[in-house]
Amino acid sequence: MSKLADEEVKGWLTRGFALGPYAFGNQLGKQLRREIPFTGFSIEMKKQLFMLAKPLPQSTIAWLYETCLQARVQRDVVVLAKGFVRKKSWNQAKQRTVKLLKLLDDFPSNDLESMLRKALNSRKGVRLRNKAAELAHNIRELNYQCERWKHFANWGSWQEDYRSYLLGMDRHLQRRCPGLLGLKQRRVEVIRLALEMLGINDVSEDGISQALYRETERKKLLRPT
Repeated sequence: MSKLADEEVKGWLTRGFALGPYAFGNQLGKQLRREIPFTGFSIEMKKQLFMLAKPLPQSTIAWLYETCLQARVQRDVVVLAKGFVRKKSWNQAKQRTVKLLKLLDDFPSNDLESMLRKALNSRKGVRLRNKAAELAHNIRELNYQCERWKHFANWGSWQEDYRSYLLGMDRHLQRRCPGLLGLKQRRVEVIRLALEMLGINDVSEDGISQALYRETERKKLLRPT
C-alpha cells in the first residue's frame, strides 16, 4: 500500500484533503499502531504461546504484527467502502457529478464572459473559464478516488486478499520455524491468535484451515501446465 499511498498523499494533502482509500489506510495504520503497540503485542503473543517448546523469534513476531496489521487495515477499508459506496444517495450524487463535469467541459463554447470582454475590448484575463477548468480538474481527481473506493467495496476482492494474507503467514511460519511450527495446526493457532490481537475477531481455526486449503488450490490452478 505504501507507494500508492504516498502518491495519493502527495496529490491530496497539498490541497488539504486525504480522500483516497490508500491514504486513509495509512492514517488507519498509524492509529492502530498507537492503540495496539508492537511491544504489548509481542508480550501477549509470548504469554499465549506458552505451549511451544521455546518462544517464537522476535523477528517472526514482528513480521506477524506487520502482516496482521495490514490485513486489519485492508478489512476496515473494505467495510467502510461498502458502507457508503452502495448507498442510493451516493450513486445519485455520482450521476449528478458526471452531468456537472460535462457542463464544465462545454463551458468554453458557451463562455459569455469571453464574448463580453471581446465586445468591450477588455484585455484582462478570463476568470470564469479558468475557474471552470480548475473545478473540472478537481472533480476528475475526486472521481478517481471514488473509483478506488468502489473497488474496495467489492467484498470478493477482500476475501481473496485475506486468503493471500493467511497463506503468506502460513508459509512464512513453516519456513522460519520448521521445528516449532512444523505441524499445520500449530501454525493455524498462531495465525488465529495474531489476527485476534490485531482486532480481527471473526476468525476461527477451522475457517483459517479452510481458507488456506482454498487459496492453495487456487494457486495450483494458476500455475502453468
